Amino acid sequence: MIKKVLFLFLIGITFLEGKVDFKTRSEVAILINADTGAVLYEKNSKLSCYPASITKVATAVYASYLLKNWEEMVEVPSEAIGSITYEAKKRSNYKKPAYWIEVGSTHIGLKKGENLSFSNLMGAMITASANDAANVIAYHLGAGDIDVFVSGMNKYLKEELGCKKTTFRNPHGLFIPDHQTTAKDMAIIARAFLKDNRLKELGSTYSLSIDKTNKQEVRNLISKNKLLNKGSFFYSKAIGIKTGYTSDARHTLVAAAEDKGRCLIAVLMKCEEKEDLFKDAKEIFEAAFSEEKSSQLLLKKSSRSLKKNSKKVA
Repeated sequence: MIKKVLFLFLIGITFLEGKVDFKTRSEVAILINADTGAVLYEKNSKLSCYPASITKVATAVYASYLLKNWEEMVEVPSEAIGSITYEAKKRSNYKKPAYWIEVGSTHIGLKKGENLSFSNLMGAMITASANDAANVIAYHLGAGDIDVFVSGMNKYLKEELGCKKTTFRNPHGLFIPDHQTTAKDMAIIARAFLKDNRLKELGSTYSLSIDKTNKQEVRNLISKNKLLNKGSFFYSKAIGIKTGYTSDARHTLVAAAEDKGRCLIAVLMKCEEKEDLFKDAKEIFEAAFSEEKSSQLLLKKSSRSLKKNSKKVA
């Protein structure tokens, strides 16, 4: 009888991340690890808030989910570029279409009948925060009905991503009273955004050009994310993603940063001053990246005996 003893070693390294000791100027905040989803810091993170243009992060995620061919050409319909003043919208008790663009809000001046690629529309929406581009994307993917797109997006966010406290009324984020989300849900959406390489690249783009169309010449667009701009708020570890502002929402930001293989996501909402938004982002990222990560070695040893009959060979 030959007795064999086998040893099985199961070894794993787990990195433990502690909570970040920090206090934001923003009233609502959350910081998570983009890879694991671990929450490193939170402040009122489950409070329902108006998101403003960080809504477009969700629009981009759902749009990219629906359409894989970003070179598809899209025609701008009149329905997607209709506008209304903030005062008129308020006087109507918000009964007008929720996707109508507010006069004076951010856009790239799309014209009825203009043809441009889906890729250019996505770039305009994320980099330049163009509300008209967001509407055209939603119209195109909603089979000619922006509300159909928004309804599908809400279902996708709740059922596929688990964003239970998010309800959007339009694809761009202009104020409607029941257009709300939470910092926690936005962090979940941002994780999905970063998993899409095309979206991740767009989110980190500071400037881009929209190709010449049948209606307009080349347009050069600039991001409002000062973490990407080599100025006073530049942050070399930043990789995007999106800013937002309305007078009702105040300043909002979904930001991501990478350092030494770690990727973190910060969501900041209800911030009074735009400068404080970027200060919060830089400082909370640095606080987290400077925290030492401890490693834990997991080791399991087991043994078993195998019995085997041996025959004597003459």
